[in-house]
Amino acid sequence: MFVSTAVSVQAASLTNTQIQAILDLLSSFGADSATIANVNVALTGGVQIPSSCLTLTSNLYLGLNDNDTGGDVTKLQMFLAKDKSIYPEGLVTGYYGLTTEEAVKRWQAANGIVSSGTSETTGYGVVGPSTRGKMIAMCGVSTEYPPLPTYCDEECQKSNPGGYIWYEFEHNKFSQLDTIFNWVHTPNKNNVGIYPALSQFWMEAEGGYVGPQIEVQDNGNKIIKKAIFSIWDTADDNRTAQPAHSNCQRFGGEGTGAQCIIHNDPTAQSGGYYNEQIWKEGEEYKITIQKDKETEDSVIWSAKLVNLRTGAEKLIGKIELKDSKGYKGYGLITSTSVGFFEYYFGDKNKCLDAEYGKIIRKGPYADGKWLPKKGTYVNPACIRSNRYSSEPGVVTEEVGEGVSRSESKPLSGVLWELPQDIYIGGNVGLKIQTTLQMASVFNIFEGVFGHFVKWFSK
Repeated sequence: MFVSTAVSVQAASLTNTQIQAILDLLSSFGADSATIANVNVALTGGVQIPSSCLTLTSNLYLGLNDNDTGGDVTKLQMFLAKDKSIYPEGLVTGYYGLTTEEAVKRWQAANGIVSSGTSETTGYGVVGPSTRGKMIAMCGVSTEYPPLPTYCDEECQKSNPGGYIWYEFEHNKFSQLDTIFNWVHTPNKNNVGIYPALSQFWMEAEGGYVGPQIEVQDNGNKIIKKAIFSIWDTADDNRTAQPAHSNCQRFGGEGTGAQCIIHNDPTAQSGGYYNEQIWKEGEEYKITIQKDKETEDSVIWSAKLVNLRTGAEKLIGKIELKDSKGYKGYGLITSTSVGFFEYYFGDKNKCLDAEYGKIIRKGPYADGKWLPKKGTYVNPACIRSNRYSSEPGVVTEEVGEGVSRSESKPLSGVLWELPQDIYIGGNVGLKIQTTLQMASVFNIFEGVFGHFVKWFSK
């Protein structure tokens, strides 16, 4: 079955570089290859996968073997052996030894992922989410989606309920982006870390992300809440993204950049700013990213968190972006944003073990006045995961125990699609519902009025 809702690159106003940045961001958050493939289909219109394409089900590193990984080490070695400059030894042993690690390093460097550091500091020599994502993205993707399981099969069971939403604006080049969230129900028993982030992409094509985060530790005896704002460097460790506030610091791993954190963990050893109350379950908050000021050779961007009931405001932090590739800073924010619901750690974060959770997102809002004309979802293989929209700009995500979705619902689809962005008149966080209702009424009136004009003109 071919997907009828696929979007072309031209329709989404995305360059190939911007599409690759989105795919890299997905893989950095641990998206599996099937999810990355679905996103790529929707952004590009679909390209067939060559038979030699590599898909891996787990991260790979020194010391693992086929028994640990379901045969993935052999698949990796066969993939690398096709290029003698990458893996001249060409050994297919099913064991991830030093020779395989060196081949992975060469492949990472050749494909612009990472070229220095260690497995612990930068992921050099480790086939992690970014490397796996790059391997599948380079191959292209099939226009056919995998069938939705009628029961939780093996693929379903090993996946988690995380999913994705991407938003497309007609307008482009923004100096401010707002998003509203209400985390209606959070986990409180299983050890797990969850991050429902919103990513942005600048004109330079690099990305960042912002959102609330929760970590449940010690089986619910310790619950850490955070708000995080991060932006990547334009290249590995070239330090184009710099902390510009005491809440912020540099980060590493798979990619480098600057990150700002506020949290409620009094035992945290380093990083971020402590505040006893960051956000509450069941209340609405607005996060604003905006261009703060320009310097001689950079632009500073800030992020803040606002409780929409009390008006209380917290600065998450500020990040300085060095002038890059002819842009002032990284340029302005572009027309596509991606919402993530990421499970980043946990001993019970797989499909059938996950606790119930629910979050409602509103927006994003560009320059305080525009809602995106289109919203599209991607669900995982896990059947306990669902995303739906009651109106343009409002998305509910439910995951975990008790959640189900129709067997006829595809893994990816359109939540809403309008001819143009919705103008809300600068009321972000004040009268969202009323504004949306008025916009809807106006759109209906405009349509009816147009029909009358055409009728009378006959």
